[in-house]
Amino acid sequence: MAAVPEDATFTLKAHFDGMAPIYDGFGPVWYEMGGALLAKNPNPISSSSIVHDNACGNGVCSSLIVKAAGTNNRPTICATDLSPKMIAEVKKRPGLESVKSEVMNSEALAFPDNTFTHSIASMVHPTTLHPDVLTKEIFRTLKPDGVALSAQFASYGWIDFTQEAIRKIRPDAPPFPGPVPEEWKTVDWFKSQFVNAGFKPENVDVSKITIRILFKDMWPECRAHMCKAVVMMVAGSWSKADEEALYEELMKRFDPETSDGDGFDHETLLLVAKK
Repeated sequence: MAAVPEDATFTLKAHFDGMAPIYDGFGPVWYEMGGALLAKNPNPISSSSIVHDNACGNGVCSSLIVKAAGTNNRPTICATDLSPKMIAEVKKRPGLESVKSEVMNSEALAFPDNTFTHSIASMVHPTTLHPDVLTKEIFRTLKPDGVALSAQFASYGWIDFTQEAIRKIRPDAPPFPGPVPEEWKTVDWFKSQFVNAGFKPENVDVSKITIRILFKDMWPECRAHMCKAVVMMVAGSWSKADEEALYEELMKRFDPETSDGDGFDHETLLLVAKK
């Protein structure tokens, strides 16, 4: 039986520190999400733009912006993340030498009011403890007429087969709700975060796309990281034997060689808000 990888208690910082060296191993999902989000931007990014890549991960959105801008049209980019290891990945990423990257909590940004022409928060709201505070910080640091771009999942395609795995080990286990509350996955909730932060309702638009994630595109280390995170979220008072059994069952379902399918779909919300 496979052993659950050891880790400290589940925290956002520990989770993303662990993801830092394998972030690209989840396949093209982050690039598809970031690319689709940037394509919604109504204000072109130019050399005069000042862009915040909020909770930047390993610099996916920053790299997409730099690639699109070319050598002579690069904006000022400030990339921040709660995870020191993510920021370390940004600093060593080729092409991002000019990006100003630093460790910073998205709920307490150190930037002055009205700093940025563009604020990008791709998959940030579901990974913060206080999304309302996060959004108010986005509004505060955005210039008048500036654009906020944000994306998050409306559904997590792996939850159904995760629930099946849980029931196989613990038939009496309560339903697994997933990593975020159900209401957080809705268009109304997502839009309300920005309206409540100060954006006018008519200046906030939310659209939806579907992103498919293939098991074959995920590194083994990424499948292990996800399965470990799920075990830590659901097991709680489970015995060590049941935790290990669940981890093993999840690994089978994420493995392209043993899974019943080739992957899963994430419905994704893309939000554009103008200050």
